Amino acid sequence: MNHVDGRFTGTGGVEIYWQAWRPAEARAVVVIAHGAGEHSRRYEHVARRLV
Repeated sequence: MNHVDGRFTGTGGVEIYWQAWRPAEARAVVVIAHGAGEHSRRYEHVARRLV
C-alpha cells in the first residue's frame, strides 16, 4: 500500500488537500468525501481496511 497526498487549486483560488491510499493492484475505486468540520485523517482506518 502506498499513501500519497497533495494539494490543488480549485474554483476561486481555494486550495484543496487530497489523500490517496493506493494498493499494489487496484480492483475498484472508492471516494470518501468528509463533511464540514471533519478532516480526511478521520477516515484513514477505513481506507486502510479497504486497501
